[in-house]
Amino acid sequence: MTNEFFRDDQIDCQFSYAQLLKTLNNQPSYYTTNYAQYLPDFYINLILACLHDDHITILDSSSTIYSIGERINLLSLKDADVAPIRDVDELIDRLRQSEASISLFTSGTTGKPKKVTHSVKKILAMTRTGARYRSNRWLLAYHPAHMAGLQVFFQALLNANLLVNCFAYPVPAVFAQLRKYQISHLSATPTFYRLLLANGAVYERLKRLTIGGERSDLALHERLSLHFPGSKINNIYSTTESGTLLVSNGIYFSIPTALQSRIRVVEEELQVHCSLLGDSNDIEGEWYATGDQVKWIDKTRFTITNRQQDIVNVAGNKVCLIEIEQQLEKLEGIKNCRVFTRKNTLVGHLICCELVLRNPSLKAIHFKRQLEQRLPAYKVPRIIKIVDRITVGDRGKVKRYEESTAERLVPRFGT
Repeated sequence: MTNEFFRDDQIDCQFSYAQLLKTLNNQPSYYTTNYAQYLPDFYINLILACLHDDHITILDSSSTIYSIGERINLLSLKDADVAPIRDVDELIDRLRQSEASISLFTSGTTGKPKKVTHSVKKILAMTRTGARYRSNRWLLAYHPAHMAGLQVFFQALLNANLLVNCFAYPVPAVFAQLRKYQISHLSATPTFYRLLLANGAVYERLKRLTIGGERSDLALHERLSLHFPGSKINNIYSTTESGTLLVSNGIYFSIPTALQSRIRVVEEELQVHCSLLGDSNDIEGEWYATGDQVKWIDKTRFTITNRQQDIVNVAGNKVCLIEIEQQLEKLEGIKNCRVFTRKNTLVGHLICCELVLRNPSLKAIHFKRQLEQRLPAYKVPRIIKIVDRITVGDRGKVKRYEESTAERLVPRFGT
């Protein structure tokens, strides 16, 4: 166990567990709507709501779910009245007994963002605790206001671990944080790892590496093993609607016996029974269609291939953006890539891509000609742009659809 609770070098913040307990014992109030901006305040507010068995709505700072006026009206301030907490173990025990609930919003990539509510007990049930976990040191690479970020936070807190924030850090700084704080556990999206690996550095102290939030492939797993030698790799399937459902040591998933009546594949799409989901007025029916497409390897194992929204219409032809990206990854000289679309009145969608190159002297036409030899003409990107970094969304994932200039997010990670 460490005495340190939280670190964030970008805002020069260090917070010990002793400071956390002192703040919780002396905090006069808390909000029932929580914004992930200044993280120490965000976490203290979240813990207080849990200790009061309250319901809390969590929004990220860029959320467009509510207007500014609506967000102000949501800021309900409540008096904090918590019996003094003597030590960290007592804090953990009280959190485990909490009757609080947390509302989160999905990304909205499949339409209007869905509001989903989970009990704190359900979220905490996903954590692993015990003496063997007390020496872990976590790096936060997910957005703190989203399901994966909350799971990392509670996993660290319930084992009294150090949590170091690196969300939105440039890649060189991420490796610096790994080494400086001797991080043992890291959980992030495949997009985050691909950007991290492009840096070329090696870190040997990592014990556990978890991949989630997007499709991963064998090539990524092999590269991770080289750059993080000795670390065990977990691949998880998790959604905002359900939390973590499936866990694998590789790219293939199997449905556990205990869940075979509540997780199924229909026409190559993964579906989840409503009993595994949080409460939401935006989800109807007994079974929830995830939009995730699968490919069976044998009678029990499958791999996630893509999401339905990654298949677009181009002049009457169905095009899978992942397929184009996989072909680009095979070409020499490409450090990283992103394939995305722009709406087009003539062809439906215009396929575009961004390339980060190992050799800056190469031109876009060089790669376009190679793709023309590998793909039908309608799958070859019409626009290929050489960039310094890949555009990544708020959830640490590749952005597949171009917004208007006013709405476009600043790239989260450097390469």
